[in-house]
Amino acid sequence: MVLKVKNKEICLIITGCISPVKQNYLVLTNVNERLKQYIKSIRYYIEETDFQKIIFCDNSNYNYDHKDDIYNIARSKGKKFEWLSFSGNTQKIVSFGKGYGEGEIIKYVLKNSTLIKSSSYFAKVTGRLIITNINSILKNINLKSYDILMNADIYRKHGIDTRFYIINKYVYLHKYVNIFTKVNDNAIPPLALEDIFFLETKLNKKWSNIFPFPRFVGISGGNGRNYTNESKNKLKFLDFLCKRNFLKKSSFIYYYIFGILKK
Repeated sequence: MVLKVKNKEICLIITGCISPVKQNYLVLTNVNERLKQYIKSIRYYIEETDFQKIIFCDNSNYNYDHKDDIYNIARSKGKKFEWLSFSGNTQKIVSFGKGYGEGEIIKYVLKNSTLIKSSSYFAKVTGRLIITNINSILKNINLKSYDILMNADIYRKHGIDTRFYIINKYVYLHKYVNIFTKVNDNAIPPLALEDIFFLETKLNKKWSNIFPFPRFVGISGGNGRNYTNESKNKLKFLDFLCKRNFLKKSSFIYYYIFGILKK
């Protein structure tokens, strides 16, 4: 039975780094372009989605002069919004990778956000990406049986798709909040945040896939991949896997079809 989740139960965290330091695995560095994409994404989640509480957190401590405009838009939609900024540990982000910075952001939000305190679940989305079917996902969420809603990363041999996930806040605080400190994109082989999430998640019985599979619009800042170009047939196939909870790299079925998914 699917538990009909009240929107107020899930707080959306939009992660951001408006003015990044130079690092490996980062192709989009233009500050103005990044800012433009973040604002577009924030407005989309405020204006077009069913989320009632939305947090944007930037770890570059960028001074954006028009935050009041965003707050006004949120109020006009009856939404609660929070813009948080802080200076992440740039030395460690350069040394270990952008996944380290993302982990810092979530930890900062959990410690400093007012909105997150009244939520038992949160959703996280990578800041410059838009999920066009997010409302359909929210309508299909099952939080009665599952604490963790994540999909396997279809772009790598091991890993969780950390572009978007939904998780019980207390489970995250207990199991995930500090695992970003293990990230090392510069190791041989690299150990990315996606890999570490998988190691923590793969045997958890309260892990479910996200259905339908998220329709991402946007370009990866890490490798420049355009997520909008996924074929319709592939997305329908991913929907099938997610609905049956097969999009897991701990599943024999996933390994069987992995060669198809990477094409």
